[in-house]
Amino acid sequence: ASTSLIADSTTTADADEITLRIGDATTLSLEQLAEGDLQRSGATLDEGGEEMTYAGTHVGEVVHNTLSVPRRKDFKVVLADGTEVWLNAESRLTYPNRFTDGERRVKLQGEAYFKVAVDRQHPFVVETDYMQTEVLGTEFNVRTYTADDCHVTLVKGGVRVSDAARRHVAELRPGQDARLEPDAGFVLTQVDTEAYTAWKDGLFYFDQATLADIMRELGRWYDADVTFEASADKNFRMRFLADRRGSLEQVLD
Repeated sequence: ASTSLIADSTTTADADEITLRIGDATTLSLEQLAEGDLQRSGATLDEGGEEMTYAGTHVGEVVHNTLSVPRRKDFKVVLADGTEVWLNAESRLTYPNRFTDGERRVKLQGEAYFKVAVDRQHPFVVETDYMQTEVLGTEFNVRTYTADDCHVTLVKGGVRVSDAARRHVAELRPGQDARLEPDAGFVLTQVDTEAYTAWKDGLFYFDQATLADIMRELGRWYDADVTFEASADKNFRMRFLADRRGSLEQVLD
């Protein structure tokens, strides 16, 4: 598979770098960004370059930023309202450098875990190409890599999900996963949420997942194409736990 999800015609960074576009400016890697550019946007990077934080006191122009994470990497960003977002590999988040009156809205492609700051006067909305999730303050995971792999998994609090056309709506309780079936609405199931959120803690964790789903995740993380010589093996289900920081060889062993 390609990394076209995070490609941009005005990108000067390599495809394996975490990038940020501030407003309509050229997309640059975090290493290429000048400190002044980040400060004008109201953001700071930690010393390790692994987390970006937006100051809630920023009073400059409202600018929409796009943060893109390639394969083999993940990244954490703290938005201006205090909401923490962990972006998984091959994902993109578009968000304002500060929220104004009304709802707090962000746009996601790929997968992210959200720990939303409580603000009952300003709903937090995660919009994707296939559905949107609305919350007031909670923890949940959103995965929308493809139309046939759309999930919202609730860890704490409550969320309301709807499809892009607003024809189907579902409300989740903690421990539930909502899977969007094209043209059929949401299917709610009680799940082990760790299987959907362990990635943000540096782990692969699958609970009775098919080998095809497992290898799809490994391929995304290690930037590898996967071919099954025996197609029947794709449906084999297994429980699987491994460290995402290990090599592909170690994980396969």
